[in-house]
Amino acid sequence: MNIGQRVRALREEQGLSGAALARKAGLTRNTVSRIELGHHTPSAATVEKIANALGVGVDKLYPPVSLSGSTGAKGTFEGKLSIEERVHRVFLAARERNLLGMDPDQNLEQTENEIRQLVVA
Repeated sequence: MNIGQRVRALREEQGLSGAALARKAGLTRNTVSRIELGHHTPSAATVEKIANALGVGVDKLYPPVSLSGSTGAKGTFEGKLSIEERVHRVFLAARERNLLGMDPDQNLEQTENEIRQLVVA
């Protein structure tokens, strides 16, 4: 399940229309629709707005994927995440750790390790 499918599933679980989610997140209905249909990869800021509007952590919007997947056709990895989506996840995780008060040096070290894993994958 990709990020758009997760957004749609969580939105529907909460009984929200696409327009209602867009209003709560401060986005246009078209943006929400394009994300749900997989026609647009949201920025970190947009993912955060959607997660807040749905009352979930950003991690709920990303599918669980091992960082050690092998490269497949068209630049995607096992688990159907593109390298851009994987890097985006690393960035969001680092941001959440920062917001939770993790020591900046530890956060940087962990982020660097996660990026190394992506490069090796």
